[in-house]
Amino acid sequence: MRAVRSTLTFALISMSGLVFSCAEELPSGYGTLQLALASCPSTSGLALDGYGACGFRLTVYGGTWRDSAPETVYASDCIEYRGDQVAIRKFPTGDSMTLYLEMYSDKECTKPRLVGLRGGVTVPEGDASPGVWYVPTFEVGGFKALPTYTDDARANATKTTCATDADCWKRDAKSGNFLISPAALCNTKSKQCELPASLFPLNSGTPRAFHSAVSIGEGRIALVGGLSREVNDSYLATDDTIEVFDPATMLWARPVVTGFSQQRFAFSGAVGLGGNRVGVFGGARQMSVSLGDGAGGTSTTAYFKLPATPATGTDVVSDLAFVVDLGTATATTTKLSSARFRPHAARVDAGGSRVLVAGGAIASGTGTAPVESVDLCDVSVSPPKCASAPDVLKAGRSGHCGLCLDAAGGSGDCKRLLLFGGTAADKGDSTIGELYEAGKFTAIPWKPGASLGAIGNPMCAASGAQTYLLGGASASTAPADITPKAFTLPVGKLEVVAADLTNTAKVAALARVHGATTVLSDGRVLVTGGVDAGGKPTASAYLVKGGDLTEQKALQVARFGHTATLITTGRLKGAVLVAGGFTLKGGKLALTDGAEIYVP
Repeated sequence: MRAVRSTLTFALISMSGLVFSCAEELPSGYGTLQLALASCPSTSGLALDGYGACGFRLTVYGGTWRDSAPETVYASDCIEYRGDQVAIRKFPTGDSMTLYLEMYSDKECTKPRLVGLRGGVTVPEGDASPGVWYVPTFEVGGFKALPTYTDDARANATKTTCATDADCWKRDAKSGNFLISPAALCNTKSKQCELPASLFPLNSGTPRAFHSAVSIGEGRIALVGGLSREVNDSYLATDDTIEVFDPATMLWARPVVTGFSQQRFAFSGAVGLGGNRVGVFGGARQMSVSLGDGAGGTSTTAYFKLPATPATGTDVVSDLAFVVDLGTATATTTKLSSARFRPHAARVDAGGSRVLVAGGAIASGTGTAPVESVDLCDVSVSPPKCASAPDVLKAGRSGHCGLCLDAAGGSGDCKRLLLFGGTAADKGDSTIGELYEAGKFTAIPWKPGASLGAIGNPMCAASGAQTYLLGGASASTAPADITPKAFTLPVGKLEVVAADLTNTAKVAALARVHGATTVLSDGRVLVTGGVDAGGKPTASAYLVKGGDLTEQKALQVARFGHTATLITTGRLKGAVLVAGGFTLKGGKLALTDGAEIYVP
């Protein structure tokens, strides 16, 4: 289809999010595309509140944008923003279209403040209507949450009585605004309107923390496991085992995977195996989480404890290894040599045929203990086969991080794997890391005379030849006290040399644990959230390049135990999906409501 420009007309509709619907009797081959936006100047409670968006550009592509841009079927000029609804007359019909919107704070459209994206859009012919389509918007250079309803909005919906859904879609006679939302529904039992508990599939449908996030085929992102439901002063891992986010459509899905769905895991080792395959190793089915020292002392860090009596009636710590194929929606399983949680998993053979599962923690008496054991799992066969590796760690490690020092061509296979920090270092051992190469582990100490010693719960990243330590504590239960550093392994010397980053003086919550690190497309590293030195979840985020901290940012929700995953496909390629985690609500620990996206 060729690109077209059409007549634009304006009306007024306001709602929490961007939407468009299609409805008008038109000639064959044409429909009407209507966009409902937030007003300018901003109005309290709307999606664009506070951004002062006064101009926009709209582009529609004739297909789903994944690796490359589909043909453009519509491209507007810079349009002055005069209302919430834009109707495009005689719009070419089509399936699976992608809509991309740029909102500007000036009428000349010189620099976008917000971008909006939605794929999978169908424009029907004539006056047929597919209903309401929401288009999430995101701040350029910052974080913005995927759409969700506030508690106040849900409470307000119940003030309207109803007999059918249509009763909940009433509009103000003067402005045309929806009084509640076009997504409101009628609860026929209570005779009250209500808003959905979440905006799934426009946002993650299951709260989760200390889960895994893995990139899979077509640039989708799979969230696996995680703590989700509070039971008897602890948190049970979710049985909504897996959710998948598609950045091409901005939608979430909950696939049913035979042999894997309704399994409960948090603190697992997980790794992408290429294509639509994911490996998941070990994990804890239930965990007590608190902000404190575990003994009623001053809140200084996140404290974890296995429950003595699991709510599920099964072993708390898992010894299972899964290979999940989301292409066929099936999974196969085997057993590790021992149960463990918080291991590190990495592909160590060409083609991803074997996965190294190193360390982790096991239940020990009334607590936990790190382990030295290592499994090698052959994931090229069905079912997979796991067995104890010929070599083991030089010291038990749990909650450690892993860095591939030779990511060959971005394949994901690793011939030189550095395992760094973890609870083994609590013993005062100077062996801060171990290098796995050619089937052997070699101990790596700090440079002699270095002031650093043990590092519990480290946050690590590798970008090109540069490696970083971006969080941690001097012991696994100590407050965050490790400030961000660049570190190297000098050629010919098996030792770690670290130097503090520069330009850190004004950064909030510089020291942290249980945050997330993400390597961006341009080589910068994004650090998000965590538990700060005072024992509170932080919304602080910052960017690092080389030895310099370059920019400060802020999440919309303070969180820890979350994931932050690079988007590698679609119109938002290079953005980051931040999902899940714990936060504080009313001073109490709680799971976050959903995900947010950072657009560089």
